[in-house]
Amino acid sequence: MNNQLFADITLELSQEPQVAAEMEIEDTPEGGPKKRPFYAPGWYSDLSNDDYHSSFGYSSSNLKVLTEKTMAHLQYEMSHRGGTTEAMLKGQIFHTLTMEPHLFEQEFAIRPDGLKNPTKAQVNAANPSEETVTLLNAVDAWDFEKGNRVEITQAQYNHARAMADKVREHPKAAMFLESGIAEQSVYSWYQPEDWDGNDDYRLMMKARPDWIVPGHNVVFDLKSSKSAAYSDFMKQSRQLGYHFSAAMYLDILNRELKRNKKFRADMGVFSFTQFVWIVAENKPPYEVACYECSAGDLNEGAQLYHRAVRKLDMYNRSEWKGYGDSDGEQITPNVRMSEFPRWNHKIV
Repeated sequence: MNNQLFADITLELSQEPQVAAEMEIEDTPEGGPKKRPFYAPGWYSDLSNDDYHSSFGYSSSNLKVLTEKTMAHLQYEMSHRGGTTEAMLKGQIFHTLTMEPHLFEQEFAIRPDGLKNPTKAQVNAANPSEETVTLLNAVDAWDFEKGNRVEITQAQYNHARAMADKVREHPKAAMFLESGIAEQSVYSWYQPEDWDGNDDYRLMMKARPDWIVPGHNVVFDLKSSKSAAYSDFMKQSRQLGYHFSAAMYLDILNRELKRNKKFRADMGVFSFTQFVWIVAENKPPYEVACYECSAGDLNEGAQLYHRAVRKLDMYNRSEWKGYGDSDGEQITPNVRMSEFPRWNHKIV
């Protein structure tokens, strides 16, 4: 792998997100068709994480649903997005402290230890005690100071800080992260003429690479894991389809490089060819490892990715959104013959 970093390349990534339209994505029983902001194909440097996830287009996490399940599952997941979980919040803090520490104070606010929220009785008390008044004033002052920043605890910060410090102490990871750009958003039309000879549809794909170094042909992905040990992470990668995401990210970025001369000039490369995971353990001693997705795994991931896109197109043509068979154009319901896994057989 070429590990040279090009820190002296000047970036001009000031392209502002432009919402071209609002697009229908799916019908939902609760409220009819839902619409999401549509961003034209391009490279967006100032799109927030929330804006990216709520925008029109299919991400790798969306498409991976179709490797095993159906359009009905995908539609349900896309129309029932929950709030930020504890794990998601920890990941956001970790990513910011590792790749964009200068943005931490703009995005997060650490709640003072010992500051408790008032009870309903304290808030509604006709004659609040002096202790209650002090508490209410303290909470009001904190809410004003916090503003629109995400509130986190000191313990959450300390946990993410320990992980980020370990990443920065790792010789290879620290070199990779010495200079680059974090969490940009890329949109590209997927047109299938380059792999199956069929150019009768196009679908919007989107990717948000964790880290790219201009002049370097590698896409870096920051992961947290219970274990960064080789065998454990390889098993996790297989189960969660990390090679699918890697292949999809490279495809989207390379499509945009081919289409967009400015993007190609800003990146200083003609194609992205490698994908590297920087893995940090999420419990002490927070050890770190780096793994490159092999050519074989990238090839398998690409096959899964292309099949999922084709399956998505067939579902879009079909009235049936559940489990079924393909006739090459649509998905139809079927009765499938059983075939038990060989490893489940017992000799009796």
